[in-house]
Amino acid sequence: MAHSRKPAADGEAKKPGKGLLARVLQPIAIAAAALVFSVALLATSLLVVSDHSDGAAQGVSLPVAGPIIQQELPEFVADLDASGARSHYLQIAIVVELPQEAVSRLKEEQAQILSEVQSYLRDLNRRDLFGSAGIERVRVDVRAIVDRHIAPTRTRDVYFTKFLVD
Repeated sequence: MAHSRKPAADGEAKKPGKGLLARVLQPIAIAAAALVFSVALLATSLLVVSDHSDGAAQGVSLPVAGPIIQQELPEFVADLDASGARSHYLQIAIVVELPQEAVSRLKEEQAQILSEVQSYLRDLNRRDLFGSAGIERVRVDVRAIVDRHIAPTRTRDVYFTKFLVD
């Protein structure tokens, strides 16, 4: 006598193990969704609720900048760190984009800014300046130098109108 499976009530044969997989994965999916929801709720509450003892509402005030202008710094040449027999230099011209009210502070600090930028560049070697990543690194560092000198105002951007490595 051969054993045959009986068809299910709806006309299909039951597949063994399918219900087990669904029963295991469903609670895991629900737990994962609950965890994601809890983390999102916690992050939101931390951003919204502050830890002030007086209960007063706290706001953030940002200075409103006036017109943005581009201020050129004098072009200069900086000797690079000589790692080989031949020394190299960088000829550079910098334009700083900043709020108009910071221009006077930039002019007051210009000698110190140029001195600090030259010192920074002297520590670099020619390989540090290769490619767009090298130029971007210099841009970020020059911007940080200028920002320190014109604080609390910040530059909007720094441009190089000349960047010649020899």
